[in-house]
Amino acid sequence: MAVLSKADARAALTLPYEDVPVPALGPDTRIRVRCLTALEKDKYDMWPWRLKGEDGKPVFNPEGTRGLVLSMTCVDDDFQPIFTAEEANVLRSDVAEPLFDAAQRIGGLNAKVEELKKALGAAQAGASRTT
Repeated sequence: MAVLSKADARAALTLPYEDVPVPALGPDTRIRVRCLTALEKDKYDMWPWRLKGEDGKPVFNPEGTRGLVLSMTCVDDDFQPIFTAEEANVLRSDVAEPLFDAAQRIGGLNAKVEELKKALGAAQAGASRTT
């Protein structure tokens, strides 16, 4: 079995991307969506838990997750971000959804979204039992 060389490992630093058609912005309009880096993935994983409740414990709140992801993954030809999180949060849904779908696919985020849905359901069930 061969051990990965440093040169081969550097290939892992090349982020895969996809130029995503966005018909809502025009028939030939595409926006480049790239994979998240490891650090960006950490931010994505922690985002829903960023707020603290009155008891000081983290509270699950996924609001703004799409905007966060799009601000990190939508880039120009030089791979520089084209949206801030605030800008991405107010994109029309017919623009945001195909971009977010691509970011999920390229970055393997689909499994995480399912985990978040389960956590939200559990959090909501727990809240309804205690009120």
